[in-house]
Amino acid sequence: MNNVDVVVLDLDGGVMLAECLASIAQQSVQPARVIVFDNGSRVPVSNRMTTGAFEVVRSDTNLGFAGGANAALVQSTSSYVALVNNDVVLDPEWLASVTGALDRDERLAAVQTIIRRPDGLIDGAGID
Repeated sequence: MNNVDVVVLDLDGGVMLAECLASIAQQSVQPARVIVFDNGSRVPVSNRMTTGAFEVVRSDTNLGFAGGANAALVQSTSSYVALVNNDVVLDPEWLASVTGALDRDERLAAVQTIIRRPDGLIDGAGID
């Protein structure tokens, strides 16, 4: 059993949220829970996404990114929590890679992965 909750912050994400959640569902290692935090969307996530292995927590108002992330993170009950933007499509081995790094090195408290554009070029790889 995995010890990671994946939290996805959403504000009117539409198709990109669906693609993000599909990529989470296709992980080779499944998270314990997937929590979608609806950060005051005009059309609630529960009205847009009617199926899937995820929980929805909703704020009636937009709390901003930091406020929404903080409100979402308190919902997690696992040893690890992954905060994933709603416009991200994850590689199928992403969660296995991230948790493997954290499990192998007790000095690690957080990890950030490389961001690739759809054409395969690296968009970001951390802060220089």
